[in-house]
Amino acid sequence: MSTFYILRVRDDAVILPEYLAWLLNVAARKEIVARELQGTTMTFVPKEALATLEVDLPPTAVQQRVVALDTLMRRERELAFELLKKRAHLINAVARRFIALGEERA
Repeated sequence: MSTFYILRVRDDAVILPEYLAWLLNVAARKEIVARELQGTTMTFVPKEALATLEVDLPPTAVQQRVVALDTLMRRERELAFELLKKRAHLINAVARRFIALGEERA
């Protein structure tokens, strides 16, 4: 069984949808988890917990900065992962070259 909620922002002049997503995924998670998480193997947050969650809403400009910062953090994570993959590929290529050179000398 899977629980999936669709949340809609009624007035994006008050809260940006991207900010709400960030808030629910990062900032409010600790509060919700500590207070409302249910289940044992597959945990979930009851709909009522989301409906009654109170959050402080900074001005739209601050929300935009938080969203921009989150976007940059996600991009940094993607680039770091790509760098790790490329570094592993390079190291494997060098190792294969060492092996090939060792076989030529043997």
